[in-house]
Amino acid sequence: MDWLEKEIASLEASRAEGVAEAPPPILNQPRPVDPSGDDILEEFRQHPDSIGQRTKMGCLVYFLIFLGFLALVLGGIHLFESAYRTRH
Repeated sequence: MDWLEKEIASLEASRAEGVAEAPPPILNQPRPVDPSGDDILEEFRQHPDSIGQRTKMGCLVYFLIFLGFLALVLGGIHLFESAYRTRH
């Protein structure tokens, strides 16, 4: 604890004397800005045919998911109704 108290006392003394501390070093230097974004666009550019093909595949997948959900709902209604009819 004595060491810590000495450090605090020296910091307070240096501030009282008006000695400015050196600013902390900058850890993250800013990256140079590329004036043209063509490199970034080229990196993510896709062929139009593949975009259309993936869109059609996505629509088909969502349609099949919808049909499965619809079958579950209709099957549940059918089972509930058939169980209700057997009781009454």
